[in-house]
Amino acid sequence: MSSEPQSKEASLSALSADPQFVAMCTAVQALRYRAADRAAFDSVAPFELTGLDLSARVTAGETPFEARLRAAVAARGGDESALYVATVKAHDSDASVEQLIALYAPVALTASGDLTDDGAVITPASAEESLYLALSLFKYCVFGETNHVTRALFQRTLTYLFMHTAAAVLRFTKAGAEVQAPEGSAPSADATPLADLLDACRSGAADRNNAVLNSVRKIDAAGLAGESSKLSAVVRQQQMSLNRAIGSIATARAQFGDETKQLAGFVALLSVCVTVFYGWMLYRPVLWARMRVPLAVCALTTAAVVLAVTGVAIVRPVERFEQDYAEGFCNAAGECEAAMEAWASDAARQAYVSTLDATAALTKRELDTRNDVLSADLAAISQRVNATDIEYRDALFSFNRVRQAKRFVVMTLAVALFLMVIVLMGAPRSVTVGLHVAAAVVILLVATLVYRGNAQRSRGNWNIVYHPGPDDI
Repeated sequence: MSSEPQSKEASLSALSADPQFVAMCTAVQALRYRAADRAAFDSVAPFELTGLDLSARVTAGETPFEARLRAAVAARGGDESALYVATVKAHDSDASVEQLIALYAPVALTASGDLTDDGAVITPASAEESLYLALSLFKYCVFGETNHVTRALFQRTLTYLFMHTAAAVLRFTKAGAEVQAPEGSAPSADATPLADLLDACRSGAADRNNAVLNSVRKIDAAGLAGESSKLSAVVRQQQMSLNRAIGSIATARAQFGDETKQLAGFVALLSVCVTVFYGWMLYRPVLWARMRVPLAVCALTTAAVVLAVTGVAIVRPVERFEQDYAEGFCNAAGECEAAMEAWASDAARQAYVSTLDATAALTKRELDTRNDVLSADLAAISQRVNATDIEYRDALFSFNRVRQAKRFVVMTLAVALFLMVIVLMGAPRSVTVGLHVAAAVVILLVATLVYRGNAQRSRGNWNIVYHPGPDDI
């Protein structure tokens, strides 16, 4: 079974262990400042070292070296190698770095300076084409590495071989005067033109002339990550509120069903009590007279219990369950770890990607995309919360309406029981009739108050009528 290739360590020691890198170094080390070698590139105009743009040395674009070499190859004509044709075509089609890396994956440079493609030696048609392919190999050879951080280190390291090769065989000018390299000596970091090329390389990486770094500087990664984190927190907060609201709606509807059943039961009990008491009194006077004392004791005890329980229930605030749409994110201790760990791992991944200048645009796109997705989620959840709030209010008001109606029926039952007790005690007829009239007035008054309370209970402004709008559906 073939296993996944292991990623190399992001270090020079790991790179030095690669035989292809060793062969590259051996081939480049053999290069010297020789006039005869430079004469082969007379068709390529000298390069001015001052202000030389080397920002494309690790990108999919062409450096000034490659651009002039390509123009010289085109001017010379002839049959170019397949690799050269494929490379030019890739640049013309704005291929990505990944595509160019894949193109040069099977290409190698031997210690003797020969280029091979899958082991077959490439025979360039001219010196310009050979140098063009060698420089392209230095740019796009990553030794099969897939880890972006390690790959970036390899590309930066090969930049030195790129500059070393260009300095050895190409001509340069400085302030208009051609730079005279010491004949026969090897290019070094202390002598021109390699020293000037390396300086240009460093300035391109540190100053404001590097287009890639400028694009990275424009990316406010911390701001985007902070915005994304805030959006994530708000989305979680709204989601928790939505879950609580949905649970509250279910509770309110369950309570509504229970209260409806209790209301029906109390209505039936009131009807039975009133019918039996006054039916016996009018149509079974003998039985009614015999049961006066038990009826009075039962009615008095039941009335006291019902009035006490109902009185306490009526003065209590209206039930609100767990409605809370303004709760904070991770306020409770012990509930933040999962959310913080999820965000920390995501932020670490984004920071890992943003360390590479070649993937800076990808980092921004990922953060922008994540923010867009979170914004869309937040908008959708907010609309659902608004709609759920209206649904919750409706369920809560229905529940309160039935509960208040049940309490009214219970109170009427208690009053009826007290009136029964008064009648059983043998009060004068005028007193009995007066008490019945007074009880009827009280019951009608309480019924009016209960009706108004059921219509407007728990609203800050009694004139507000809640209707769902198009954004709440």
